[in-house]
Amino acid sequence: MKILIVGANGQVGSAANQVLSENKHNEIFALTHKDLDISNRNDVFNLLTTIAPDVVLNAAAMTNVDLCESQVDEAFSINAFGVRNLAQCCEHLDAHLIHLSTDFVFDGKITRKYSEYDKTNPLSVYALSKLGGDQEALAYSKSTVLRVAWVFGNEKGDFFSWVLDGLNSGSLDSLIDNQISTPTYNFDIAEVLSRCITSRLFGLINVANEGETTRLEMGQILAEKLGIKESLKGITSESLARPAQRPNYSSLSTGLLTELTGIQMRSWQDALDDHIKRIAK
Repeated sequence: MKILIVGANGQVGSAANQVLSENKHNEIFALTHKDLDISNRNDVFNLLTTIAPDVVLNAAAMTNVDLCESQVDEAFSINAFGVRNLAQCCEHLDAHLIHLSTDFVFDGKITRKYSEYDKTNPLSVYALSKLGGDQEALAYSKSTVLRVAWVFGNEKGDFFSWVLDGLNSGSLDSLIDNQISTPTYNFDIAEVLSRCITSRLFGLINVANEGETTRLEMGQILAEKLGIKESLKGITSESLARPAQRPNYSSLSTGLLTELTGIQMRSWQDALDDHIKRIAK
């Protein structure tokens, strides 16, 4: 099976490349932004029709939430229009499109985990552009949209690596404690991706590890697991005065995922143990 990964150097793209490559029957084409700009329709069609993949995984996105506020056109060109290009080309090729969504499409006004059927209400340009991408992908009948939250797992560029650097250097003394979500390990997302491919699962599906938490608690648990003494204090997200607004609550329910696949997502703490083992190698 030919599988094309767009955004292959990102958190989910890199993990998916490793997991999907373990199947010797898969032929993987891993592309970074330098290889393909999905906002360029001609480039998308020329490259995809040349490769003729069976599956296209779109892990590409403009993910700098605050930068999107000032670079609106670029955010939409990648996060929304780029997905339209991929979806239309996949339809032309009769290929399975898998697209990654985000918990940021919600406004955080409810007090239970969000399901696939809850109303979206983006609070930022990033969130609105990502919701546009979701809609573009779902307009194609052979698409899967995986909505994920607080992704971690990149040894050199995720929340935990940032916290670890800050603790080791003594430059980090506080983390946000008034936002709650369900952290999600990139390799666990990749395993779900693999199941979606083999089972030909289409539609919108939430993917998140079990357990709700705050950024402050995540940092404290990381330090505890590594035996690092810390004195982190909690601060509000508002105190940082960032350009883009974030939802204060964005936990995802994975009941539909379990019903469709039988997959029971493990706790984010257990997933963190695996992540720490990778960091320690």
